[in-house]
Amino acid sequence: MTTQINTCNGCPARWSGLNTAHCAGCHVTFTGPSAFDRHRVKSTCATPAEIGLKSADRAYPCFGYPMRDDALSFFDGLGIAG
Repeated sequence: MTTQINTCNGCPARWSGLNTAHCAGCHVTFTGPSAFDRHRVKSTCATPAEIGLKSADRAYPCFGYPMRDDALSFFDGLGIAG
């Protein structure tokens, strides 16, 4: 299986992921539509920090909702490195 790499015509951003969303206005990439929608405040782009989004620690700059502590312990129990 091949990974699709998406690009933006207005900036050098590159990303992958079926739900990943990139804003053509401010050129920030988000983990999904809900994080993207949240960054639009009164028809203006808010920075990820302004709305509580955190780095998703992907291979490319991408922001999303912070992981809850109980979810982190679940992933720790799976024995997979993040």
